[in-house]
Amino acid sequence: MERHLISACEGLCVDHPKKFAVLIKQLFDEEVLEEDTILEWAGEGRTDYTLASVDEDQRCAMRAEAEPVVVWLMEDDSSDEDSD
Repeated sequence: MERHLISACEGLCVDHPKKFAVLIKQLFDEEVLEEDTILEWAGEGRTDYTLASVDEDQRCAMRAEAEPVVVWLMEDDSSDEDSD
């Protein structure tokens, strides 16, 4: 279900890719999206979840805008592993 939500966010932000990262981060903060789902999305290219109305250039632009969020999640994840 979370992957469908990310795809819906892509559809909403297709003309405003800078808003995509803010939306993803907010949904994470509100515990609507899990870290693993965001990282999974970030590691994949176009999938069956990607809306047909989102072309590859638009999807890549949103992925690029989300990079700081993805890096932050990955760094947070690795610091959790270091503390174990």
